[in-house]
Amino acid sequence: MLRGRLGPGIGVARRVAFAWATLSAVAHHHCYELAPTAAELRRLHSEVSVLLARLDRETEPER
Repeated sequence: MLRGRLGPGIGVARRVAFAWATLSAVAHHHCYELAPTAAELRRLHSEVSVLLARLDRETEPER
């Protein structure tokens, strides 16, 4: 849906997919895997914040 003609494009769609997959892996890690570091979590938070702001800008109704 994000890649479509009305969406923000393939670049943003890929970034969203990567963020989603990474956050999903972080939330469902196994006991034998290393937990994410604070720096990794901050980076993911920053990426999601940027993506949300971009998607919000592109979906605002025109006035």
